[in-house]
Amino acid sequence: MFDVIRNNQRVLMFVLVLLIFPAFAFFGISGYDRFFVGDNAVAVVEDSPITVQEFNEVRRAQIENFRRILGDRFDPAMFDTARAREELLDGLIDQRVLALHANESQIAVPDEALRAEIQRVPQFQNESGAFDPERYRSLLAAQGQNELAFESRLRVDLALQMIPRVIAESAFVPSKVADRLAAEQLEKRRFRTMNLDPADFIEKVSVDDAAARKYYEENKERFRSAEAVKAEYLILSQAALAKTVEVSDAEIKEYYENNRARYVQEAQRKARHILVTVAEGASEAEVDAARKKIEAIRARLAAGEAFEEVAKTESQDPGSAANGGDLGWFDRQTMVKPFADAAFDLPVGKLSEPVRSEFGFHLIEVTDSRAEQQRPLAEVRDEVVSAIRTQKARQRFLDLAETFTNTVYEQPDSLAAAADKAGLQVQTVERLERSGGNASGDAAVLSNARLLRALFDPRAIKDRTNIEAIDLGDNTLVSARVLDHMPSVVRPFEQVEAEASAAVRASEAARLARDAGASALASIKAGKLPEDHTFGEAQTRTRENSGLPPDVARQVFAAPAEGLPTWIGQGLGERGYLIVELQAVEPASADAVADAAKQVASQQAGLTGGAVSEAYLDSVAAGMRIERHLERVAPADARN
Repeated sequence: MFDVIRNNQRVLMFVLVLLIFPAFAFFGISGYDRFFVGDNAVAVVEDSPITVQEFNEVRRAQIENFRRILGDRFDPAMFDTARAREELLDGLIDQRVLALHANESQIAVPDEALRAEIQRVPQFQNESGAFDPERYRSLLAAQGQNELAFESRLRVDLALQMIPRVIAESAFVPSKVADRLAAEQLEKRRFRTMNLDPADFIEKVSVDDAAARKYYEENKERFRSAEAVKAEYLILSQAALAKTVEVSDAEIKEYYENNRARYVQEAQRKARHILVTVAEGASEAEVDAARKKIEAIRARLAAGEAFEEVAKTESQDPGSAANGGDLGWFDRQTMVKPFADAAFDLPVGKLSEPVRSEFGFHLIEVTDSRAEQQRPLAEVRDEVVSAIRTQKARQRFLDLAETFTNTVYEQPDSLAAAADKAGLQVQTVERLERSGGNASGDAAVLSNARLLRALFDPRAIKDRTNIEAIDLGDNTLVSARVLDHMPSVVRPFEQVEAEASAAVRASEAARLARDAGASALASIKAGKLPEDHTFGEAQTRTRENSGLPPDVARQVFAAPAEGLPTWIGQGLGERGYLIVELQAVEPASADAVADAAKQVASQQAGLTGGAVSEAYLDSVAAGMRIERHLERVAPADARN
């Protein structure tokens, strides 16, 4: 998956831009018109400018999108680089190129597609998920838009999304190529391995002071300490406050009575099923075949065959087949709607007719049922106590948050005042590295990227003042103050002599292992097994789960299937040497290859489609005049 991302970065950036633009139409950006005025353009495609305002709007939307996705792990600095801005501008240029191309080619979106897209927007739906015309009109009016203008802009957005999708879907993989790739994926090879581990040679290595010192001089950067600080810190969090909240019996009873609806056990069913899957996009013939198969299975059950045994052999649900199709207890919301509707309509003990869901065809038998019932206080007491504590702690946090934030700012030379006002304890971390990777326990909160940047800011290190209170999410605020700074330095030899000696021993042991491995491989090929090293148990693996280092796996699965056994040896650097004895090759059956080839063709077409889309964009853009002025949206410090 990550290879696909790396290989199609430009396409993915373009797709992200396309996803952002419809959001503008939904939430009140006043339209594309204002983007086409003024001379302050960050790029021009033909005579169509992309303004700085447009660039900044999309950048803000991009940042907010990732902030929502990444949560506490979000770091806005990742978007404040020349590379990120360049990629965003490339995406906007691609979008404008396609917009002009779509207009010139008179590409139109049918009314039905436009209507379907509008009806899918959650903001235009009522509580039951159905499209609400009144909500649609009122939301547009609240944003100062009319239906005609909104639908016109949305039609343009959809046309832009249509072009790369159609192009990508046109990619295909020849059947012979798909068959070959599927055959390689499914082919199994039996082999055994002999690993010459450096650990087995470590006792044979002795290191004198001169060798260790020489290694130290040649590899000084390996012995550089990480920049670090000693710091004190203060945490205000709802979670910690909740542990201090006292809850009385009267409060528990009152809360339960006021929130009885929260503690209702929904109606449940216990059922078992047999599934015959139907792939997404299956042909009518494939659907008919699955329907006939499930009907045949139902006939067997009606004739008296045991449900559990039939489910074990016929059900294609990997999660329940081994258990005789048993799904345990579930409520209506747990299952997809067609399945839930059927299960909750069935009497206990009766077999359903075939039920079609997005997964395929099901046969369902309900084995037990529970009616909706009120859960007694004794059963939910812990939940009630937790809810009350959370409620009180949240209010306590909100009461303290502003005071906490103001105090660490107004009294910057100490965290004690903020700690006293909030009833907290100032804590100290003796050594916090710039990466934050060594933070543990309570100090783990200090590994936050924003907090680390603030704490290692030259001003914070010099002035020893409190950093601003930083919101870590989940109602948690943290401030900290540098007490001492430890710059990154190369540690003297006297401090790292033992480490240098160990590194020399490990390197020499690895060399001995590689030499012994090469010698053992030569002996094996000459027909003589080494006495001091043996092969492990034989194992049969596919290319995907070989368990071998990638370089070795490629050699093992590329080796000819004739003239076996054969032996392959590979030095593994500091990990020694590996010898593989390839014993047998087991080709996949023709039926298995035919089944897998369909999926392989789809996957490869997807990969090819990305490249085709990019090539199409390049060909369209090549015929247009494009100017770039990225310096107009460079960070302020880069322009000064």
